[in-house]
Amino acid sequence: MFLLSPDKNSVRLFKFPIKIAAVKKRIGVSFWPRFPILERLSQNEAARHFWHAAKQLIINVLCFWHWRCNVVGTLEDWIYKQKKFITIKKHKIMKKLSLIFAAVFIFGVGNVVKAQDYNDSNNATHGVNITIPTVALVDVEGSDGNEAGTINLTPDVSGIDAGEAVNFTSATNSDLWLNYTSVVGSGQTRAISASITGTIPSGVSLNLEASSTTTGEGALGSVTGPKTLGSDGKVLVTGIGSGYTESGYEKGRQLTYSLDMDDDSYADLVGGDSYNVTVTFTITGDAE
Repeated sequence: MFLLSPDKNSVRLFKFPIKIAAVKKRIGVSFWPRFPILERLSQNEAARHFWHAAKQLIINVLCFWHWRCNVVGTLEDWIYKQKKFITIKKHKIMKKLSLIFAAVFIFGVGNVVKAQDYNDSNNATHGVNITIPTVALVDVEGSDGNEAGTINLTPDVSGIDAGEAVNFTSATNSDLWLNYTSVVGSGQTRAISASITGTIPSGVSLNLEASSTTTGEGALGSVTGPKTLGSDGKVLVTGIGSGYTESGYEKGRQLTYSLDMDDDSYADLVGGDSYNVTVTFTITGDAE
C-alpha cells in the first residue's frame, strides 16, 4: 500500500519510503501526467477531490513501478554476484585439481625415472644366495628292506661232543646294513658309535663289526674293527666327512654281530633263559 507523506513529496510502499522526485526523474518529467480539464474544474470542490484522488492513484502506480524496478534490479544484481561467486569458486577448485593432478603426474614420472638404472646392456646379472645345511643321519636296514627289527643270536650245539664247551662264537648274524648321510662344516668330521642297554648273561659279550663299503659317494670314513658293546658308546666308523652310503639293504656298511664267552664265568650260565638288549647307533663329531 502506498501512502502519501505529510510533505506530499514522497510516498511509502509498505515500510520503504520512495521520493516522488526520484520517480519523476526515473520516468522523465515529460511523462508526468497532466489533466487540463480537471485543473479547470478545480474550482469545484467535488472536482478537486476527484483530481486529488486521481493524482494519488497515478502517484501510487508510478511509485509501485519505481519500487518494482528497484527490487528487480537489486535481485538481478544479487543473482549476478552469486553467479560470479560460483564461477570464481569453480575456477579456484579446477585450478587446485589441476595442481594436484600435475603433482601426482610429476611424482609418478619421477618414480619411473628412479626405477630405471640406465645401465642396461646385452648382459644382465643378479645375485643368488646359496646355503648348505649341515646333515647327520644314520639308519639300520634289514633284509626285508625295512628298518631293522630284532635279530637272534644262539650258539650252535648241533655238532658238539660230550665234554666240549659250547662255542658261543658260532652265534653270528650279518643281516643288517648301516646307512648314513653326512654334510659337515669346514674342518669337521663325524663318527658313528654303538652302545647297548639291557642285560646280557654273565661272562657273555656282544661284539659288533662294520664292514667296508662299496656304495655311496664322498668321505665315508673308515672302520675301527670289531668292538665289544657296552653301555658306553664304541666307535665303529671314524673320519666321516660329507658323503652318503645310499639307502637300503646291502647299501652302506654290513654289520656283523657275534657272541663270545669267558670260560671263567661258565658256571653262571643258566640254560633256557632269554636276554634282550637294545643297540643304539649315534652319528656325532669325532671324539677327542
